[in-house]
Parts: sequence; structure tokens; C-alpha cells
Amino acid sequence: MKIAFALVAHYPTDDRVYFQLAETLKQAGHKVFIISTLTDNCDLPDIQCFDSKGWSKKLLIDKLQDCFSNCNPSIIICDNPIAILAAGKYKKLHKEIRIVYDVTEWYPSKKNLKELPFFKKIMKIILLSCLSVYAGCLTDAFVFGEHYKAKPFRFLFSWKKYIYLSYYASIDQINIYPQKNIHEKCNLFYSGPLTIEKGFDKVLDVSNHTAKNHPETKFILTIITGTNDYPISTDLPENLLIQRKGLLPFSDFCKEIGKYDLFFDLRTNDVENTRSLPIKLFYYMACGRPMIYANLKAIRQGVPEMEQMGYLVNPMDLNEICECISNYLSDDELYKSHCETARKSALEKYNWDIIKDGFIQLISEL
Repeated sequence: MKIAFALVAHYPTDDRVYFQLAETLKQAGHKVFIISTLTDNCDLPDIQCFDSKGWSKKLLIDKLQDCFSNCNPSIIICDNPIAILAAGKYKKLHKEIRIVYDVTEWYPSKKNLKELPFFKKIMKIILLSCLSVYAGCLTDAFVFGEHYKAKPFRFLFSWKKYIYLSYYASIDQINIYPQKNIHEKCNLFYSGPLTIEKGFDKVLDVSNHTAKNHPETKFILTIITGTNDYPISTDLPENLLIQRKGLLPFSDFCKEIGKYDLFFDLRTNDVENTRSLPIKLFYYMACGRPMIYANLKAIRQGVPEMEQMGYLVNPMDLNEICECISNYLSDDELYKSHCETARKSALEKYNWDIIKDGFIQLISEL
């Protein structure tokens, strides 16, 4: 079959879409096209993209329909209700096509409501929620990335085909490195936006306090990010070095992260974040290294054995987080056990190869 991905919220080489969903469909013999509205800068084959920033919704939908006409798909996999509106309009002329909604984002989400006055925020929530429900009506099947984001659609459209397809890593893409003696040198790692909402300020505080508490250990905090607008103090303990790197291509990121000893994600534990499963968790897990994450409901639901391979913490409790790191520094067996459990869990349960056949089956049944 010819299958098109219509991406309004993701770039054409998005990790999950390009390296997992699309690649799996190609391996199954399907012809795959990717359409993205976020950039006009991609020259890979079978990718159509354009930058729709500032466009009206009507113009965006019309452009997507033109792209569908160019590739003539049997199935359109959409990441957003706007993409589904375009696919639904195209389906009126091509009754045989099927629409799949790959639900990985909240809609509406807090980024849709940023800086709006209270009453306008309420009105927009109602409007976007109605749009989301309408998109569900147009959809023939759902792919759910996680439990909480699936709940409204499972409740409203319980008769429609669906599959849970989590964000597990492709194990063969991860480079494995031997464990090191973290008493002498401990490599800390953070990847993501340098914002308070994502907990970057907490990562800096934890790194500073831990270095002061353990002067005998050399700490290196490596940051991989696409932003450079967060001021980082140069007044650091002598045994702490902070190095910042730019964004890496996905394959390079997978090869790089296994070099580090301990991963952080201390995002704010708000209503939306706590019900969102962080995708990088499964890549860190596959490296065979411990993780210290904010205590999110989505992690407890999606990875119930998380505390056998890391810690779930209150991101506001600096002492608790520092104590978790101290536990690893003072207990070799604990660190080794969490490393081994993380890698074993990724190999036996949380990896893409285990779940990808279900995706192919769902597409084939359509």
C-alpha cells in the first residue's frame, strides 16, 4: 500500500515517525511518504514539507490535500486534528482511503493556551476539545503512544480499531559502553529545553549541591539542547564541569548517550506533565544506566518497575534528589543492579521490536 504521514506537530525526521513507524512500514513492503508542515528544509526522498507558520488553517488544509494528491495514499496517518481535517476532506473524494490518528500529544495542550486571559483560555479549550472529538469521528483507527492520552478517545470511540504503541527504543540503535567507577568521575546528563518548566534549573541546583557534598568526585554535567538562552553561572565548585552541546542527529544521539553514568529529567509535575510519558526514558533505559525522573503518574503506569532501575522524585526536593545520587556513589552494588535492571528491562520488555508487529497488523487490517 501507499501510506502517507501527515505531520502538523512533528518534523519530517521525527524520531518515532521516521526511524520507527515509517521504517517498519517500509520493511513490510509498503511505499511510505512523509508530509510535514513545520519546515521547508528537507531533501530526503519521499518527503514533502513546507513551512506553514503564519498560514490560515484553510490554506494549510488545502496544501495538505495537494500533497495527498501527489502521493495518492491508501492510508493517511495523522499526528494532529488539523491533519485529520485535511485527510477527511480528501477522503470525500477518495472514499476508499483510511485515516489513522497517532495520538502522542495533548490537544488542547498548555502550549495552545499560553498567555491567554482566563475567559479566552476557557473558550479555546472548548473549541479545541470539540475539534479533537470531531477528528476522532473522522478517524478509522487510533495508535496510542500512552495510557492517559488514550483515555478520552477510548471512552468516546470504544468500537474503533486501536493499538497501544509506546515510545520504546530500537535496541540496535543504542551503543553500549561498560560501566565505570563513578566514585572518581561521574558523568551526569540532561537533554532537552533549558527551561524551568522542563526542570533545567533543578538539574543545575542538584549538580551544584552534589558536587559540594562529594568533593572527592569529579562531576561533569553534559547538556544537549537546541537553545542557548539560559544563563549558566560560572561560579561552580572546582569538581564540577558543565559542558553544553548542540542538538545531535538521532542516530548520533543514540550512539552518544551510553557514555554517561546518570540521567536527569526533573520537569515540573503539573497536571499535563504528570500524565505524559517522556520518550527519552526508554532510550536511557536501553543504555543500561540509572535515571532520576520527576515522579510522574505516566511513568508509574507505563513502567511500574521504574524504581528498580532509578528513582522517581519530587523535583522540588533538592535534598531528596541529592541523596539519591549519594546512594549510587556510596553503594556500588545498588548502582550496578540498577544498570543491569535497566538494560534487561529494555531487552526483554521495553523495546520497539517487541511491539512493531502489532502496528503492521493494524495497518494491514485497514
